[in-house]
Amino acid sequence: MTHQEPRERAAALLEWQAKHCGVLGSPLYEALLYRAAADMRAGGPCAEAVAGYEDAPGPDAIALRLAGGVHGLVLSGRARNSRPSTPAPAATTTPGGPTTAGRPSVRPWPPNCPGCGTG
Repeated sequence: MTHQEPRERAAALLEWQAKHCGVLGSPLYEALLYRAAADMRAGGPCAEAVAGYEDAPGPDAIALRLAGGVHGLVLSGRARNSRPSTPAPAATTTPGGPTTAGRPSVRPWPPNCPGCGTG
């Protein structure tokens, strides 16, 4: 195995996870993680969010933790400059991102969900 710079290694892990999210039927996370990998290489906000964890082993699932955190922030309305949207869960991924199939993919929080702000 060759040595990779930490940021490049983290970007490669994000791309690996993106590919597998697509294979497993999650086009939202696939698109999100491919964009996060590009942002990582550019030194953007994703690089800042992952700083200190670039060399974490694959089983630490840094890519999924990042995607889940971003998803949670958007759904809760706490992410700056974003709002929940309604791409379809059965969406197809295109170079520009997921395309909708007419069904919302953002479900409301269940009633009385601990930690969800609903009860």
